[in-house]
Amino acid sequence: ASPCLNKTGVGASKAAVLAGLDGFPQFPLDVNVVGMNIARSFRAMLNAFKSQNWYGGWNAAAGASAPTHPKVGILTLDDPQFNDGVDHLLVPGLRAAGAEPDKGDIIRLGATHSQGDTGNLVASIQSAVLKFRSDGVDHVIITDTSGGVTPFFLTAADSQGYYPRYGGPTPDGYP
Repeated sequence: ASPCLNKTGVGASKAAVLAGLDGFPQFPLDVNVVGMNIARSFRAMLNAFKSQNWYGGWNAAAGASAPTHPKVGILTLDDPQFNDGVDHLLVPGLRAAGAEPDKGDIIRLGATHSQGDTGNLVASIQSAVLKFRSDGVDHVIITDTSGGVTPFFLTAADSQGYYPRYGGPTPDGYP
C-alpha cells in the first residue's frame, strides 16, 4: 500500500515498533506511530547519556560513582538492523564520547523461535554478565526492544553482586 500511496502524495501510518536504521526512505511520507526507528533511538540515547553525565566513572561492585574512566559493554540482538545501528551509530557515538567498547564487549544475542531457544537465550545472557564482570565493564547498554532481555540480565547481574551503570532504549524504542 505504501508505494502506491506515496506515489500519489499520501502517507501511511505504521504500527511497527522499530523500523530499520534509516526507516524506510523509499516511503518518506509514512509515519510510525509506535516508536522511533533505530537510528533516531540510538542518537537520542547518546544525547541522553551526554546530558545525564552517564559517562562518569562507576564502581560496578558498589553500584556507585567512582573516579574512573567508563568501560562500556553492549548487549544487543544479532539482527541486521541492530547490527547496523550498533556498528555505525552507537559505537562511533561512544567513541566520540571517549567510551568506545572493546569488540569483545559487544555481545549479540541470537533470536528465539521456540522454548528451547529461550533457554539458550537465558544462558547467553548469564554468560554475558560473567564476561562483562570479568572484563571490568562498568557501563552496560542493553538494546532490548521487547523487554525480554533486560530482566534476565538484571537478575543474573544481581545474583553475582554486579551493579554496572545501565543505559539503553526502553522497550518502545525511546531512550
